[in-house]
Amino acid sequence: MSAELRDLKVGRPRQRKPRTCWKCAKVFARPANLRRHLQKKFKCDKTSRKAQKESRKAASRQSSRVYYLKSDMR
Repeated sequence: MSAELRDLKVGRPRQRKPRTCWKCAKVFARPANLRRHLQKKFKCDKTSRKAQKESRKAASRQSSRVYYLKSDMR
């Protein structure tokens, strides 16, 4: 048997495990992407994500017609 065939790995290709940010739970396919995410100037923060979500909810609520009708009835 030749050396090339002996060194050839047989089996299923290795699949990469997704990497998850421990601060905001965002999932990345590659470790380098997670590293870049963590080294950003404005780092992720769970509280800021929660605040963003709440502000989007409030904006959506205020833009709805029902909200205005209820506020006029008060």
